[in-house]
Amino acid sequence: MGTKVAMQEEAGTPAVASPPRNARLREGMLARLTAQDLAHRISAGRALEASVATNATEGEAITAWCSKSVEQLRAALVGVGNDAPPGYTGLWIPGEGVWRGFEYAIHHASDHATRLSLGLGYLEEVLQRMPDYAEASGQTAPEPGLSVSISGGTVNIPQLAARINNINSTITGVVHQSGTNVAEALRELQRAVVAQEGLEDTERQTLLDNVEYLATAANTPPEGRNRGLITSVLLALTTAAAGAEQLQRVMDTWGGVLQGLIP
Repeated sequence: MGTKVAMQEEAGTPAVASPPRNARLREGMLARLTAQDLAHRISAGRALEASVATNATEGEAITAWCSKSVEQLRAALVGVGNDAPPGYTGLWIPGEGVWRGFEYAIHHASDHATRLSLGLGYLEEVLQRMPDYAEASGQTAPEPGLSVSISGGTVNIPQLAARINNINSTITGVVHQSGTNVAEALRELQRAVVAQEGLEDTERQTLLDNVEYLATAANTPPEGRNRGLITSVLLALTTAAAGAEQLQRVMDTWGGVLQGLIP
């Protein structure tokens, strides 16, 4: 078993698998449509994540979401070479890395909420790698896109797609370092920043910088965090929320959790 994975498991932390660097689309599959399907699956997972509780119905819904995610990956992508995740000890057939990696990632979760979080992080990484997978398949890389619901409508913000994916990947690790409450607070804050009406592009980008910094801090042990910078970022978010309803709602609900990041 790989050293990193072994250390994680000894510490009681789920091992995190990443998609293979090299893969290609199955014959007849289009990168553009595959990317759209992945984005829809991620959106469905995020919606499910917002209503996660301990009851059996939601557990079954998460299990179904994971199964459909495996089916989608298996139907669309083929790994290249020996693409098993580090530390994988089960039966591995070269070429199965993309969907098997998803199964391996969620296998280490001890509860439904963590399984969903790990699965979402894995799919977001697959979506990030789609340009490389498309190139390996002789196709044009799909254009990034991000749909955000604002006042009952849908606004496409393609320039934010890669940024949001990066932040989501960082937040996935927060579950293990700082807990599910902090991860959920950061997700709600990110959603509010993206969906908040009336923000200039530069304001939205600056606020996303703040969310990304908090996510990075939450992935860092308390003794390694910068107290002054975290305090400044939280103050900037609180100030911005004063004239923004959606941001204010999130800060009112989750501000106390975010304050807990200050060492």
